[in-house]
Amino acid sequence: MSTVVKECIRFSLVSIMAMISSTCFAVDDNQTAPFEQLEFGDTLDFEPDDWVRLQTDCDQPYNCAQPCSGSVPNRHPLEQLSLFGAIDGSKQPQDYGVNADLGVRLRGQYSAPLAERYGIGYQIGSALTWSDNAVQVFELLGEDTTRFQNFTTVGLFQRVGKWGWGGVFDYLYQDGFDDSSLGQFRGRLTYDITRNTQIGFTGRLRAFDDEAEFSGNSVTLRSINQGSLFLRHFFETGVQTTCWFGLAEEHGESNAAFGAAPAHDDAVVFGADFVAPLNDSLALFGETNLMTPADTGTVDAFLGVAWYPFTNAKTAHRARFSPMLPVAAPTSFSVDLLP
Repeated sequence: MSTVVKECIRFSLVSIMAMISSTCFAVDDNQTAPFEQLEFGDTLDFEPDDWVRLQTDCDQPYNCAQPCSGSVPNRHPLEQLSLFGAIDGSKQPQDYGVNADLGVRLRGQYSAPLAERYGIGYQIGSALTWSDNAVQVFELLGEDTTRFQNFTTVGLFQRVGKWGWGGVFDYLYQDGFDDSSLGQFRGRLTYDITRNTQIGFTGRLRAFDDEAEFSGNSVTLRSINQGSLFLRHFFETGVQTTCWFGLAEEHGESNAAFGAAPAHDDAVVFGADFVAPLNDSLALFGETNLMTPADTGTVDAFLGVAWYPFTNAKTAHRARFSPMLPVAAPTSFSVDLLP
């Protein structure tokens, strides 16, 4: 085979690789010249990891200008299944100004494609929280000293190019000083400003409230509407960190010991979460959400370990069909109390 033919074949292969790479993953302009600037005989340097990225990055929306349906081979239908166990601490207006809770949380979550060609997926999950009162006042008032909560979340999402959106409905059944059922909607809009950095907005809107009884008096329990802007960063190690800042509507400041009080006007809300893979199957996951003022607002947090049965702990939360919003928890479902 002549040298000219060999050079033509080599140049054709390099050209194909350049076009694929420009579509399916970000190439640093300082490292690789644009395809139009290539000349006969030029070469492109590809590291071994680039071939892995070439096969997997089309499952990551922030690297694809268009839906990359079918670009990821052998996707397991259950790869987005995860189980989670954590220590959970909570103080909210529903604690009537005299209580806090400490307990354990167990959660199962799953998501999958619904219309894969268009980047549309669905998610479903449920969590159980058992907690004990961390303050003795409820016991002295003759109320229950434990609380059970069951959170259920279902919803849809879509990721196309650098944009993503999702909406879920959260249902909460809880049994503490009384049993009650509450509902809220959550929505999220995201934009990938770089391959590893994302910004967005998350909103929560009350769906329905419930009446309960405390020490013989009727009270109303309801979720607290709020919205926040967030910044998220993905590290090359697989670690993900997020922080947010926003506003929440008024919430009750009544106290079981001192009686009714006017509601607090709009409050500042802020928080953070992180995911840190420990190996291919396990990852640390923690989240906190804080609403001012601290004495009557919310102080919620949990920290635990997530298990990914299909050994994708390092990549699951970056996949195109990973859940847009986590299963509801006290950190994402703040409960108000009005006498």
